[in-house]
Amino acid sequence: MTPTPDSGPLVLLVEDSRDTREMYAVALGMSGFRTAEAGTAAQARAAAQALRPDVIVSDLTLPDGDGCDLCAELSQDPETSGIPTIALTGRSSGEDLERCAAAGCVRVLVKPCPPDALAEAIRVVISESTARGH
Repeated sequence: MTPTPDSGPLVLLVEDSRDTREMYAVALGMSGFRTAEAGTAAQARAAAQALRPDVIVSDLTLPDGDGCDLCAELSQDPETSGIPTIALTGRSSGEDLERCAAAGCVRVLVKPCPPDALAEAIRVVISESTARGH
């Protein structure tokens, strides 16, 4: 849960697949981001409150809960509501996309998502969040 020590925006990666999480963490690190990782919704909640990342990227399928529910909870919590969330999922039905939007996700990326596309989406989301004053 400890973020990588470099400077740069902090991204909380919430993904139950360790390999996927590590691949994105390495790629984002090479793109100038610091990363913290969580493999469960419970870990993500704790990390979001403790670390106050600049953005949260969450899978929708987690071993202890639904990623949309997690994003909704974080967007409604006064302590974490200012943190933009990006859904990263293998599910791309219209219903899933609508659930993500309703949960407060500012972007939905469909797996397989190239790491450079994720990094670019994070840059845009942080830029938009900064422009709104968060």
